Amino acid sequence: MPTSPVIRLALCILAIAALSTGSVQGQVIFSSDRKGNRDVYEMTADGDNVRQRTVHPSIDAEPAWSADGSRVAFSSDRNGQYDIFTMNRDGSGLRVIAPDPASDRNPSWSPDGRYITFVSQRDRPLTGEIYRVDLEHSRVVRLTDDPGVDTDPSWSPDGETIAFASSRVEPMSIFTMDSSGRRVRQLTFALIRDRGPRWSPDGRQIAYHSKQLGRKDDLYTMHTKDRDPRPVVRSPKGDVGPSWSGSGDELLYSSSHLVGTPQVHRVNIESRASQVLTSLPGISVQPHWRRLSGRSVNPFARHRVTWGWLKQLNAGRRNP
Repeated sequence: MPTSPVIRLALCILAIAALSTGSVQGQVIFSSDRKGNRDVYEMTADGDNVRQRTVHPSIDAEPAWSADGSRVAFSSDRNGQYDIFTMNRDGSGLRVIAPDPASDRNPSWSPDGRYITFVSQRDRPLTGEIYRVDLEHSRVVRLTDDPGVDTDPSWSPDGETIAFASSRVEPMSIFTMDSSGRRVRQLTFALIRDRGPRWSPDGRQIAYHSKQLGRKDDLYTMHTKDRDPRPVVRSPKGDVGPSWSGSGDELLYSSSHLVGTPQVHRVNIESRASQVLTSLPGISVQPHWRRLSGRSVNPFARHRVTWGWLKQLNAGRRNP
């Protein structure tokens, strides 16, 4: 059966889109000391086109994309203690956020770009609490108040919920709260330690790293409804700091597996096939995957949606 001109044209367009998005699949920001000092770098999601975004003798770490990819937040001790900074993607427009003599770390942007959550020792020097800063008005609100450690905040895609790790119930486990710090809910009940929660793009799952008896940290995912942990990566060297792809079928993470020093790895959640994206010299850690405009960056996932539209279009062409 011959293919109509409409279908042939559309398939050519889709093929071009697959080549243009599938090979890159977004941008990755990460921290590395490959030039002797910890700075922030950017690369494509296949490990190519590495560009240095900060140049400073301090430690620049924990970079995080804003939702639109125009800004990056990170922590730095360039002022003598760790503060939260933001900058344009190219490293310009540097700005310190909610400065305080205490240490501020672990920035995470809200999906609408209005807020950044972070961990600070300003009110609890030994453990730290989670805070939210309004970027327009510089208003800081404390979200947690517990003697235990509260850390690793991560916004849900709809902006209504924040996942975090806490030792308020030993051992450290994964919790959620609403964006104002209320309605706290415990999701995991760790054996040794659960940390680093990150939401999937559809908001249905959370990836995190967990230390089990006799093992280093491994990567897990869980659905927020059934809370059943599913192992993704279990290497002998430890795997930490997951970050989701825009399509939700892959994770970035840091591991010493295969290389011997911590490097950025990429894994397919279903097949468990992984690859190393960065290389020596130095370490490369704390990757954050930029989701392209909130859309899937998997061209095949987009084809399934588009194919139904193509069939309707072609049918309409045959039956005006």
